[in-house]
Amino acid sequence: MSVSGSEEEGCAAEFAARVEKQFVGGVTENLGTSEGDNGSEGIEFGDWEDVEIDWNLLDNSQFSPIEYAGRKITHWLSQDSLELQPFNIIQRQADDPVPPPHVQQDLYQIYFRQVHPFAPMFDELRFYKAIERTPDHPPLIALRYSIWALAANTTVEHRALAPTLYDLARKHADDLETKGRGEYVLSLASAQCWYLIASYEASNVFYIKGWMSVGKCVRIVQMLGLHQLDVNGGASQNQNWVEAEEGRRTFWASHLADRFASTLSKRPFIFQDVDRSFDDDKEEAGISLDQVTATQSLQGLSPYAATAVVSVIFGRSLQQILSRKRVGASDVQNGDYWKIHRYLDNWISHIFMTLPPQLDVCRGIQDATVLFLHIKLHTAIVVLHQSAIEIAGSHFLDPNIRNKSFRRCLVSAQEVKNIISSIPDMRSFPIDMWAGYCLQSAASVFIQDMTSYNVSSNSPENLRAVMVALKTFGMRHTMCSWFLEKVELDISQARVGQLKIQDSRTLESFAQFAPLDI
Repeated sequence: MSVSGSEEEGCAAEFAARVEKQFVGGVTENLGTSEGDNGSEGIEFGDWEDVEIDWNLLDNSQFSPIEYAGRKITHWLSQDSLELQPFNIIQRQADDPVPPPHVQQDLYQIYFRQVHPFAPMFDELRFYKAIERTPDHPPLIALRYSIWALAANTTVEHRALAPTLYDLARKHADDLETKGRGEYVLSLASAQCWYLIASYEASNVFYIKGWMSVGKCVRIVQMLGLHQLDVNGGASQNQNWVEAEEGRRTFWASHLADRFASTLSKRPFIFQDVDRSFDDDKEEAGISLDQVTATQSLQGLSPYAATAVVSVIFGRSLQQILSRKRVGASDVQNGDYWKIHRYLDNWISHIFMTLPPQLDVCRGIQDATVLFLHIKLHTAIVVLHQSAIEIAGSHFLDPNIRNKSFRRCLVSAQEVKNIISSIPDMRSFPIDMWAGYCLQSAASVFIQDMTSYNVSSNSPENLRAVMVALKTFGMRHTMCSWFLEKVELDISQARVGQLKIQDSRTLESFAQFAPLDI
C-alpha cells in the first residue's frame, strides 16, 4: 500500500500546523515531508546481518504467537495479530499526523539513550526491525507514539511536540481498549505502551491519570500471565526465550510503576509480594528474590534486577507505613513492627555489602541506572527510619531509638547528596523516575536536622546542593520542579531561613533562587 505525494505533503503540513504555535526557535522551518508509508521510512538502521547484539534473535524467520498462562497471546513482533484487522495506515496518517523521519529518528535516539536504560522492556534493534516489518500493527502504533511523547518530554528541543504526541498515544491506546470486546488490548506492546504513558503522566505531575494508567498496565500484564511466567516450570516451550525475557522485563516495569505510584500516593498497590526470577536460565544463571534476601553473594544481579529488588523493598516499607494496627509498635524487642523493621534494615545493608563490582557506585558516572540504584537504596533507608522515628515518638519510646534512626537518615541523605553531586553535567544526564522523590526525601532530612539542637555544619550546604539538582532536573522533568516546590514549602514551614542557590556548575539563570510566595 503506497501513499501519494499529495497525501505525504498533507500529512507533514497537518503535523506542522498542529505544533506550529508551540515550536520555539524556528524548529517548524526544519519540518520536512514524510517519505514512506508509515512516516518512518528514510531512517537508516544499517545492515541487520552485520550488527552484533547481545540477544541472538536477528533472523529472518516469522515470529509466532506465544503462550501466556495457557492462552494464545500475540507478541508485539508477531505477524499474526489474533486475526484483527489492522488499521488503515493511510487513514491513520490522514487523521493523526506523525513527525517527519528526521524527527522520528532523533526521538528514538533520545528514548533509547535517556529513558530506555531505566526500563529495558525490549531490545532496540528488534524494535527497529518490528516497525519496518509491521508499521501498521495497531499496538505498535500506540507504542511508537508513547515512545515519541516520552522522548520529546525529556528534551528542551522537542518538548513542544510532547503534548500532541501524548494525546495521540492515549487515543490509539484507548482505541485498542474500546474496540471489539477488549481483546485487542491483549498484547505485550499494549502493556509497554501504558507503562510509557503512565511514565509521561507521572513526569508531568498528572497523578490521577498516571495512577489509572499504571492500573491498566498492571491489569494487562496480569491478563497476559506475565506475573506467572516463572511459575511451575518457567516459560512455555512454544515461546522464544527472548520473547519470554521481554515479557519478564515488562512485568518488572509494571511492578516498578505500581510501587512508585503507591509510594507517592500512599495508596495500596496492586501487585502483592512476588518471588520471580529476573533472568531465564536458558542463557545465563538467574537470581531470585530468595537469593537476594539470603546471606550470599549477588554476582548475578544486573542493574535492572537490582532496581526491581529496590521496588520490592519500597513496597514492603510502604506496607509497614500503611499498616493501621502496627502490631507490637510499643515493644521494641519482640513487637512485629520492629521485627519487620529490623528485617528490612538488615536486607538493605546486606544488599549494600554484597553488590557485585558492576554495580559499584563508582560506575554511576558511566551508567545512570547504577547511580540511581544507590540513590534509591539510600532513600529506602530514609523512608524506613523516618517511619521508625514517627512510631518511636508516638509511643514515647527511648529517645535513643529516634536518635539512632535519625543518624541513619542523615548519613543516607548525605550519601544521596554526594552521589548526585558527582554527576558532571546534570543538564544532559538521564533522569530516573524516582529522582525527584529521592532528592526531596534527602532534603527533608536536612531540613529536619536544621531544626534540631545539634545541627550538622554541612546540612545547609547539602540542602542547597539538593535544591540545585532538583532545579536543574526540573528543566527536563516537571516532577522534579514539583518536588522542589514542596521543599520550598517545607523550608518556609520549618522557618530555617531563606535559601539562595549559588553553585558554579549550574546554569547562569540558576545563580539566584527565589523561594515561593507562601
